[in-house]
This record gives sequence, C-alpha cells and structure tokens, in this order.
Amino acid sequence: MLLLLDLHAIAESANPTGTPIVIKEWGAFMQTWIIGIGSIGRFFCNECRRDDRGRWPALNSKGGLSMVVGIISYLVAFGIWLFTTINVTEHARLPTNATLVTSHQEWDSSAVYVISWIQVGYPIVALVSVLWLNYGAGDLRDAGMPWRKQRPMPGNQYSPWLSFYKDLFYGSLDISAKGGLALYVAMRATWM
Repeated sequence: MLLLLDLHAIAESANPTGTPIVIKEWGAFMQTWIIGIGSIGRFFCNECRRDDRGRWPALNSKGGLSMVVGIISYLVAFGIWLFTTINVTEHARLPTNATLVTSHQEWDSSAVYVISWIQVGYPIVALVSVLWLNYGAGDLRDAGMPWRKQRPMPGNQYSPWLSFYKDLFYGSLDISAKGGLALYVAMRATWM
C-alpha cells in the first residue's frame, strides 16, 4: 500500500499534468484487496488442490465449489493487481508532445515502470505454485519407493522444495521492488 503511494508520488514528479485512472489513495487501498481476495484461494481453498487421497473433487461437491471459488479469487486478485499497476504506470507516462521533459522526469517515469512491472513476479510465482502442486508434485509417501508409480500430491501435503523456492522468489521480489524503490529514492535525493 505504501509502496504504491510512493510510486504515485514519483509518477506525479515524472508527469505533473498526468492523472491516474483512480485517485492514488483509492488505488493504494485496492492493494489490500489483492491480499485479502488472494488469501481466499491460497488458504481457504487450499490453493485449488486435490483431496487428501490425491483425487480431484466432483464439481457439484464441497471440494468442487472450493476449486471454483479459489480460481475466481485468484483471477479477481490478479485483475485488481493489473488495474492498480496500470493506474500508476499511466500516471507516470510522459506526455508525448512535451518539449521540456527533463532527464529527471524520464528517470522518474522509468523507475515507476520498472518497479511496478517487476511485481508481476508475485502472481507468476502464485500460478506456478498452484500448477506445480496440482500437476508436478508427487506424493511424498512414494519418495522412497522407486518401483511404485508416483501418485499426485494429495491436498494434505506440501512440497518442501516448492516452499523453499517460493520463499526464495518472494524474497527476491521484495528486495527488487521495495529495495529498488528505496535505492532509487536515495539516489534521487542526490540530484533533487
């Protein structure tokens, strides 16, 4: 939320005459919806996973409803993320007919674009996680039995390697986006 407010402040410096689609405070508040709605699919719907025996639930069952709600929540959260990202990057877009655009405005505009679009990694990691758990990961109970055909991972297990890589990628994204913004603002203070 605060990251987006800071990006809007830089966007305002890049394009003082630009206006976002929705006001920056509303766009920042919408960021909380991404977490809340995305959490439905991740936690309440168990990342759209199979049941504890590794079977897909019937569509008209409680598990099937959970899958549908999980998919919808992921899509809505992604839609909100996409809208808020477009909102801030359009705010930072330099006017095409401006003849007096300074290099500082160009840097500010570029920083908003780079920091905003780096964050596309968050929904990509979430999508890869769901796909891996449902189609790539095998039942952990079959790991020590190479003669046995690998069964799909049931919904009551979690891949330890996936957990490690998710933390690694989310940490890298946090460093790139939030640390990148902090580094840019510190550098920007030297020339402003």
